[in-house]
Amino acid sequence: MFQLWPKRMLIMLEPAGITVIQRGQSAQFIANNTTAETPSQLWQNVVNLLEENSALLQKQQLSVVISNHFVRFNVLDWRDDVVLAKDWQALALAHLRNIYGHVADGWTVNSEQQGFGQPSLLTAIDSALLQQLEVITQQAGAKLESVVPAFNYIANKCKKRIGRNDALLVAEKGRLVLGIKQSGHWQVITVNAPLADNTYSDAESMVRRLLITATSLPKSLYLFGIEKHHLSDFDQALSVFELNDIPVSSFAEEVVKL
Repeated sequence: MFQLWPKRMLIMLEPAGITVIQRGQSAQFIANNTTAETPSQLWQNVVNLLEENSALLQKQQLSVVISNHFVRFNVLDWRDDVVLAKDWQALALAHLRNIYGHVADGWTVNSEQQGFGQPSLLTAIDSALLQQLEVITQQAGAKLESVVPAFNYIANKCKKRIGRNDALLVAEKGRLVLGIKQSGHWQVITVNAPLADNTYSDAESMVRRLLITATSLPKSLYLFGIEKHHLSDFDQALSVFELNDIPVSSFAEEVVKL
């Protein structure tokens, strides 16, 4: 039978809980009140919470945004001798295995190619997490349209604003992901996992290192704070700073407001 999917829903999975966004409605936040001792237990608790509230998903067309806490990021340099997509995929997995070991065998790796001669942006999510999302949505009578890491989702939503030589910092409590563009392509992805109370100081340190070590200084730095705005108001959540004109401390003060 032909099935229409008239309802669209955006869900954000993060350590603190689940944010549900539907057009024309206020964002709904469902808190995660459990504790976790391992990264896998952390995402498992949030997925369990989604399953407990799966009635919300019925007959919805879902886009799921995954907190950067649950994603590994890296950049894979271009290689002239690799042509086929399957070979790029195998190379991406081998690259992450060299860094993280065989734990990477349990990840689903996505290699986002940026064009000829350009590096690929790698993201990896636990395969078990993705499999459970598929099961939950199917059992709820929903359609899972996409699953995207928070950094990638925000970068795509803001791509018309972020210039060819700008930087983007996506900030969550306990997780900072900084991407640097050169000539319109992501060249560097840096991840920091500060203690929640140290988000301010670690963000300042990341920007200081950027100012000192960057071979080509980004013109502007965009800051997106997830915790406060839950993806529902990009204009409010996105701040921009001209790196040549501001002291680092004034940028870091924005981070502490998240």
